[in-house]
Amino acid sequence: MTQPTHLLKRCASATILAGLLVACAATPQVAPETVPEATQPATTLPAAPQTAQTQPAPATPTYAGPRPGDPVGTPGAPPYSGPTGPFTNSGNAKMDAWREDFAARARYQGRNPAVVYAILEGISPLDIYLGDNDRSEVANQAEFSKAVWEYLATAVTDARFETGQQKLAELSSVFDVIEQTYGVDREAVSAIWAMETNFGGYTGNYRAANTLANMAVEGRRQSFAESQLIALMKMVENGYARVDQLGSGWAGAMGHTQFMPTTYLAYAQDYDGDGLSNVWTYPPDALASAAHYLSVSGYRFGEPWGVEVLAPGDFDWSMADGNLPATAIWRIKHVDGQIVAATHGRGVWTIPLDAVHSSADEDEAVPDRFELTSVFPNPFMDSATIEFTLARAGHANVSVFDLSGRRVTTLVDEERSAGVHRVEWNAGNLAAGSYLVRLSGASGSDVRSVVRVR
Repeated sequence: MTQPTHLLKRCASATILAGLLVACAATPQVAPETVPEATQPATTLPAAPQTAQTQPAPATPTYAGPRPGDPVGTPGAPPYSGPTGPFTNSGNAKMDAWREDFAARARYQGRNPAVVYAILEGISPLDIYLGDNDRSEVANQAEFSKAVWEYLATAVTDARFETGQQKLAELSSVFDVIEQTYGVDREAVSAIWAMETNFGGYTGNYRAANTLANMAVEGRRQSFAESQLIALMKMVENGYARVDQLGSGWAGAMGHTQFMPTTYLAYAQDYDGDGLSNVWTYPPDALASAAHYLSVSGYRFGEPWGVEVLAPGDFDWSMADGNLPATAIWRIKHVDGQIVAATHGRGVWTIPLDAVHSSADEDEAVPDRFELTSVFPNPFMDSATIEFTLARAGHANVSVFDLSGRRVTTLVDEERSAGVHRVEWNAGNLAAGSYLVRLSGASGSDVRSVVRVR
């Protein structure tokens, strides 16, 4: 088992919850007297298209009515119009400068100037990105701060399971259509809904444009954040959603099933044929979108969510956690020539820095400051940005090593000027696990750890 992270833990929880729902799907359950529910937006549940049967036979789809499909907006509607500037001062000079530059680039790419203004007007600094207490949201996420079994114990709860059964019954006709349209089991879709927003109980109280603008200004994942903002603009231009609908969580994920804007553009579905994909307050649109995402990704209907296997008697159980002797690392730092990781459940793990080397003639480096950005906020993204600062001009080398000290890639190996530099790292060809990034500059060397998840 590789180092667990947000994605792996959510997948594990969703599959376990889906398994429980599958196991009880054929047995009607009495609704519990009290099921904890978070406050959620007012939602009008659909008068869903009629199906030919109340309980579908998944292997033999029979529904012949209108199908969900891609959102089309309102055909013939005029282009979005409105003010195009000037922007109101945000109170943060760096944010204002970034916005002017990014708005000009967005317009140059062909984005509607009125939409550019509507998306970027009113942005303001958020403490989680630009304040003294930045990164707190990530550091406190259960997926990053708890060991996997501790996490699962709090994620797959009786209350969530019972609520899932209620939702399956309440939206039975919607799930009939979704199964027969996309070939995705209803239990899998509802489990994702449960894990992402507790069935819509909390979809986030941020404005997507604002939190993504803050992410871009903060700089760790500027290119990623800007691509999401462009996607927001396209959503509005195409008429798939309104500007006032674009709410999100703290990292920009939107709606009941927490789609990022680019994911929305690629996979969002319109369940009821109104031209929109309202993933924020209309569950059928969000659930159809999640099913479409799974279907396009290769989901196969009716396959078990997990299969128990028996390991041979001589199996090396040290391999179960890869190179790390713990299920979760919650703190890592450089102390007395070693990388020290404080872990959950199994004490402290260390690796000598001299196990991470490039060659003797490269040991001439070191920056006054070194910052690796690829671990924030999603360590499972293929593309990441590494930022480093050189105190003075000279030869710089940035290389990535596995924990055995083997170099897996070199990102920078050239003369660089003094100051802040960024380099893109595409880790799509690397296996899941922990890696070490070493910077060599004009004054020594420094190392950071990063977890790669597939």
